[in-house]
Amino acid sequence: MLGVVAINSASTSTSEKMCSLKIRVVNNSKKTLSYVSLFSMKFEDLKPKDTSEYRILRYDPLEHDALMYCVWDGKNFGRYLALPDKDQKEATYVVDSIYDGILYVRLRAQTLDEKKKK
Repeated sequence: MLGVVAINSASTSTSEKMCSLKIRVVNNSKKTLSYVSLFSMKFEDLKPKDTSEYRILRYDPLEHDALMYCVWDGKNFGRYLALPDKDQKEATYVVDSIYDGILYVRLRAQTLDEKKKK
């Protein structure tokens, strides 16, 4: 029972920390990606070099997957994603390529202080 209480309290704090974080997806690959989903949130299909709109991340580890899913050429791809740090306000997940059956994704994130400097 203690494990459940700890998980629930962690879930609440994660959700609260992430409530103002905005995320988007950049398709830096040479392939069109369809059925794009991050953290159980659906995004539009992305052609090569496309960028999605920013969306507010609503993430609860008990209800959502920390994964990116997409379809290319009729094949399903998925990749576990790192959560941005709590002090970051915007995060971009960049799909660099799909090679040998593996989806290569990196995280670019910016803190509020970094954003103010630009």
